[in-house]
Amino acid sequence: MNAFKKLGFAGFACCLTLLLVACEKRIQLYEPGVYKGAPLTAPWDTPQYGGQTAAWERAIETRTRNQNEYWRMQAQ
Repeated sequence: MNAFKKLGFAGFACCLTLLLVACEKRIQLYEPGVYKGAPLTAPWDTPQYGGQTAAWERAIETRTRNQNEYWRMQAQ
């Protein structure tokens, strides 16, 4: 009988812990009008492209062509 009381108490303690964790207030990344996440930058504002939009667009076009099987077969 004593073992059942201990088991019941342990179950109650687990349920209470889960209840308290579920009610925890979490920090939100977004508040109305304010974004707290990573800064938003343009993809061409990286050290690789140095803010040159045309160079970034050429790299994207080249990557797209290299992924197209029809373009790859014509190049060979």
